[in-house]
Amino acid sequence: MAATPARFVIVLVTGMDEYQSRLVDGIHRVLGEQGVGVLVLITSWNAVLPPSLAHVIAAAEPCGVVATNLEAQEKETSLAEILTSLHVPVVYVGQVRPDHTCVRGDSVPGMRTLMAHLLDDRKVRRPVLVRGVPHHRDSIEREEIFREEMARRGLPVDERLVLDGYFWNEIAYGEVRTLLDEVDDIDAVIAFNDLSALGALGALNNAGLRVPEDVLLTGFDNEAIASLSWPGITSVDQNLEAQGAIAAEHLLAVMEGEPPMGLIQIPSHVVARRSTGDAPPLTEALRDATAMARGAQRRLASTDSIMALNFAMLQSRTVDEVVTTLTESLHRLGLRRFFLVVRDSPLVDGDRLDRGVPLARLALAHRDGEVIPFPDEPYPAHHLLPEPLHAELSSGLLSCQALRTGIRELGYMLLERAGGAPSENSMIHNILSRALEAILGGRELEHRARRLEQEVDAHDRDLRAEIAARRRVERDLQAEVALRRRLEQDLRTATAVRRRTEHELQAEISTRRKAERDLHRVTSELRQSRTLDPLTRLATRETFARRLGELWDAGSTMHQRLTLLLVALDRVPATRDGSARPDASVDDASVTHASVDDASVTHAPVAGTLTADDTLVNVARCLERSVRREDDLASRYGDTVFAVLLPTGGVRGAAEVSRLFRRHLADLAVPPGASTDPPVLTASIGIAVRAGHPGLTPASLVTVAEDALHRAEALGGNRTVLAPGSGCPPDCLGAEHRPVPPSVPSEVVGIPHR
Repeated sequence: MAATPARFVIVLVTGMDEYQSRLVDGIHRVLGEQGVGVLVLITSWNAVLPPSLAHVIAAAEPCGVVATNLEAQEKETSLAEILTSLHVPVVYVGQVRPDHTCVRGDSVPGMRTLMAHLLDDRKVRRPVLVRGVPHHRDSIEREEIFREEMARRGLPVDERLVLDGYFWNEIAYGEVRTLLDEVDDIDAVIAFNDLSALGALGALNNAGLRVPEDVLLTGFDNEAIASLSWPGITSVDQNLEAQGAIAAEHLLAVMEGEPPMGLIQIPSHVVARRSTGDAPPLTEALRDATAMARGAQRRLASTDSIMALNFAMLQSRTVDEVVTTLTESLHRLGLRRFFLVVRDSPLVDGDRLDRGVPLARLALAHRDGEVIPFPDEPYPAHHLLPEPLHAELSSGLLSCQALRTGIRELGYMLLERAGGAPSENSMIHNILSRALEAILGGRELEHRARRLEQEVDAHDRDLRAEIAARRRVERDLQAEVALRRRLEQDLRTATAVRRRTEHELQAEISTRRKAERDLHRVTSELRQSRTLDPLTRLATRETFARRLGELWDAGSTMHQRLTLLLVALDRVPATRDGSARPDASVDDASVTHASVDDASVTHAPVAGTLTADDTLVNVARCLERSVRREDDLASRYGDTVFAVLLPTGGVRGAAEVSRLFRRHLADLAVPPGASTDPPVLTASIGIAVRAGHPGLTPASLVTVAEDALHRAEALGGNRTVLAPGSGCPPDCLGAEHRPVPPSVPSEVVGIPHR
């Protein structure tokens, strides 16, 4: 593979903990052999990407980029869009992006081996699962394997024991500690990285549970803390250095014009330790103990250095004092190169960078124990370093992290370690961020105080000028008062005229409102007269047709029970004035399944003093009293024919309406002075149900009901006939529909009933 020109590659990470440090070490080892420098940009755990990131990458003009996974999917998507727009060669680590080379650890073999070790070798049955960042592919994949292996052995997953640790020890500690307050029968904790396992270990110890005697514990990534904790934590090694090295090799290939290789997975394997009951050999335990002691010694020394730096920074009042304190501490902190950059004005998240170029100044340039010369002039902040020092970016391994407090970016630091733990970088970052915030915040307060003084002076001058102006205004007001008094007199006169006018208007408004109410009442009566039959006050045939069409168009399952009853008077009795009177009522008749069994014969005596219209009105009232539901509709269909729509009644609803109607018809009273041979009212009823006749139209449903009505009349009248295919057994209308003899005999004279 041909050597790449002596430029540099940008590596994007969320921090410089051991996970990222091992990846970066693998990347640097390969690129360093090719003379390519590495610049690590740390994006930090914020809700959005730093607003200056795109400008920094564009200005730096790297020969390639390695992008690791971020803590939020939205940030990963935004970063991919930025890199695509810059047309820079990219290799992704821990992410899967179409049309790119993507390197990631294969969690499957390691996770399956780990689950077999716990479930089969150690007989774990109630494990707690501490997941990572929800959208991370590694976290999702490991959880899938966890659930598959549990299901394969017939073990249920208690969802209460599934926690979100976000790959962070503090979050994992809090989640596990809260769980232990509610659950006391767990036998293992499976964390998706070693930092989360370390947090879970602290929670278990604080709850009085021992590892591994009471609860087993596992992590992932096989970081140094897994072997240096007590007990040693069983973990899964993803070979992070190899992932970084392979990513760098393929980035060099892409930079040379070779096509992307798609997804490349690095296998993982389990490293068993004491946390799952695996006691190491004595020599290995002694080696681990020695390493732990040395690590503790280094950590103590590092902590001492950090505490000394923090104390000294508390005494600093200016940026120069911060630089002096920092310079004295760099060697002890194990830093080979260090650059401190301070922005002229803090950059706030959400600021637009297209309204001017933010400027910054280099406050400290330190290399190999000495302060190197640097220009004092401001320069564009997204260039990272002034032009004379740009060569620093393309040599060695340099990390860059913005100095932030809240949503304000105060500057940034660039450093290269000669030794010590990478985790110290975040501590230095926090100390410098707080120190600069205090200093720059004090400056801002001083500037604000001076601006306030200037504003007060200007306000005082304005007040004096305003007093003079107000005196002039007072004189003008006195003249205006006299004028206003004259105007007030005119206004009182105008007010009296207006009151008289308002009184007249109120009278006119009252008259108009009364006229509008009368018009509204007349209009309502007119509309109602169009929908109601003038004689019976039932709905008209047009209203019936419109309602049937609406129900039909609704087409819901409920309206499949739509039922239509057509009710025809067999005979209408004549009055004493010579009007037509019906013939005698028909005798009982049996009804087959096509005509409802035991059809009732109802004889309603009607007074001889009643006219035919009176009879129809009484029959209409009987029908109204028989219809119970609000959405049912009774209408006059013909001269002596009535229609009843039951949207949801079905056959049984129709039977109930028929039964009530015949009862009310039979109860019609005979007025005093009636003939001793009273007339008798009887009715024939045809029923059709929509559900029993698929493919019907509204018109054809009416035709089916008319056929059933004609059948009732052909059988002698005074009966109910159900249209064939309506799905009702012979006795579905009930025994109460059996014929009832007339209570008062009467002469019957037939008249046309249509």
